[in-house]
Amino acid sequence: MAFDVSSPNVDMLLNLIKSKLMSFFPFLEIDRIYLRENYYDDSTFFVDVIIQDVLDKKKAGELAGSVRLIRPYLIEIGELSFPVFSFIARSEAGIQKHAS
Repeated sequence: MAFDVSSPNVDMLLNLIKSKLMSFFPFLEIDRIYLRENYYDDSTFFVDVIIQDVLDKKKAGELAGSVRLIRPYLIEIGELSFPVFSFIARSEAGIQKHAS
């Protein structure tokens, strides 16, 4: 089944992804997360994680395992599409701080 960004489960996915990322990578200061459909491949979806600052190489390297750590939790709740993660510093994304 293809990932659908208009699904009522999107909020649940966002919360799950954010909580697991913060649990596995406590150094991440997540500003916001966007989920996007991949219109060319139904078996994947994009997860854009906007973080506060640019990470050093060591911390950025640790994020390479994020799919392996988080995907089992997505499968548990029935999301079978493969997440493709991007971690983007807020300054590089050109957006202002998210109001909480």
